[in-house]
Amino acid sequence: MLFKPDAVVAPDNNVDFIPFLTGCPAFAAGKVTGGGQVAVTGGKASFGFNAKQGSGAGSGHLDYMNHFTGAHLNCTVTAITEFTPTSAKFSGTCSANSTSPSFTASVEDHGEPGKGKDKFTIMYGVITEGGTLISGNIQIHK
Repeated sequence: MLFKPDAVVAPDNNVDFIPFLTGCPAFAAGKVTGGGQVAVTGGKASFGFNAKQGSGAGSGHLDYMNHFTGAHLNCTVTAITEFTPTSAKFSGTCSANSTSPSFTASVEDHGEPGKGKDKFTIMYGVITEGGTLISGNIQIHK
């Protein structure tokens, strides 16, 4: 059985279309920085990053090392897809000697100090690691 969509018919046989979304939502300019350690299966991982959102594309750097598996990412931040007063989500491409060609990271700043409060999660390939910081801090800058 084939699906046949319903036709759109206006009384005068004309349809006016005005897009309800004319572009991507703008993000507030800002910067997020962080470094520390998170628990991963079998041990711990270390990370350090800075990500900045200005009037153009995101920029910055991320370094991540899973000390148990040996996975290492040395990456350039190229996009910030979420930026709020307490969270950010950013992604980018990694150097040729990295475990994965790209990454996406989500971070949360829940106060000072960050240990036991802030969160860092990274996705690379099919792997997702991270969680609440066991040391370090995440800082959202306005």
